[in-house]
Amino acid sequence: MINIPDTLMTTDGYTPHKFINGFVEHWEDLRDEWPAASLFKEEGHIKPRKHGQRPHLRMFMCYAPFPDSPYFDRYKIHRYQLSETWDYFVDKIFNSKEYSDWIKETLEIPGNNFKYRFDWHLTKWGQDVSPHVDSTTKYGSHLIYFMPEGWNDECGGNTIFYKGKLVENMNPEPTDFAHKQQYINTGNTSLLFKNSPEGWHGVTEVNTELNRQIFNVVILKDER
Repeated sequence: MINIPDTLMTTDGYTPHKFINGFVEHWEDLRDEWPAASLFKEEGHIKPRKHGQRPHLRMFMCYAPFPDSPYFDRYKIHRYQLSETWDYFVDKIFNSKEYSDWIKETLEIPGNNFKYRFDWHLTKWGQDVSPHVDSTTKYGSHLIYFMPEGWNDECGGNTIFYKGKLVENMNPEPTDFAHKQQYINTGNTSLLFKNSPEGWHGVTEVNTELNRQIFNVVILKDER
């Protein structure tokens, strides 16, 4: 159900990343069976972000087959709440040695001390994600785009990387960087990126009444 690409990543001064076409087999089936909105809960308005960054407003749910930070408890779902197609896809990602070997090699993870959390995001019209660096508990993220039918390049919601921060504060805005690079999110595309101290990234504003739909394989450090 997945097509593993090569391990070559792009840097050019940005956090290491890889844009991928055609990663998911049966992509349209998964998009058409996107989880029901009733499973999602609003995120971003409860806990202030560190360094005073603007809140990252979105609808969110997640699945993790291990104890995690209590923060995620209210967002967690059970596998049985997913459609059969999504349950199979999650199982494939979770148990695929080919996928885990690719993640380990591409992100240069030492040993096998990593684990996955699976996140689903819904981002609505007018919302964006301000520039930030991910928590040090992450090795990286694999964003898989499932934009609804009718989504096009004018809809926004692109993943964007930044470099050349022009200010010292840790809550910069997009205009506080000298350079940026963004990627399309239409069709069967995905983006793997490595977490790094200078791995500034965000999401451009959504400009449509359609919801931005993202499935994120979060690659976490496993200290169990």
